[in-house]
Amino acid sequence: MRKITLMIAALAFLTVSSCKKEDEKTTPTPTKSKTELLTAKAWKMTAMTVNPGISPIPGGPTITDLYAFMEACEKDNTEKFNTGGTGVTDEGATKCDPTDPQTENFTWAFASNETKIVIDSESIDIVQLDETTAKFTNQIDGSELGGTAGTMYTLTVTFKNN
Repeated sequence: MRKITLMIAALAFLTVSSCKKEDEKTTPTPTKSKTELLTAKAWKMTAMTVNPGISPIPGGPTITDLYAFMEACEKDNTEKFNTGGTGVTDEGATKCDPTDPQTENFTWAFASNETKIVIDSESIDIVQLDETTAKFTNQIDGSELGGTAGTMYTLTVTFKNN
């Protein structure tokens, strides 16, 4: 009799333990729009590269990491995109020229199904835009970078939330 009781108890245990709980229903996190991602916080530049590299001094070394050559007073600047298509560039704690204004306004809008952003009439490709990173590329003439005029360069700029 004891064997039967143990078998029934074991069977009951197996039956109860093998039942799965109904999957808990979780509410999916709503996906944020690109506008919500862009306007959530201020952005600070963390990288700027150019491809192909440039050689500001004829015959000198080729440079691809422009961020490494930026001054500290440029690296503390922030960009704040506001809803409604306006934004503010802030010079940060240190200004390169004390006579420069602390802030400057700009306008912005998405274009091409939100694959581009137009800032003060300049169209820039969006490579990445999420809650922590904004990465943009732009084609520019080499003369704007001290490179070869007529040669197109890809400028890539990465920002992180501030």
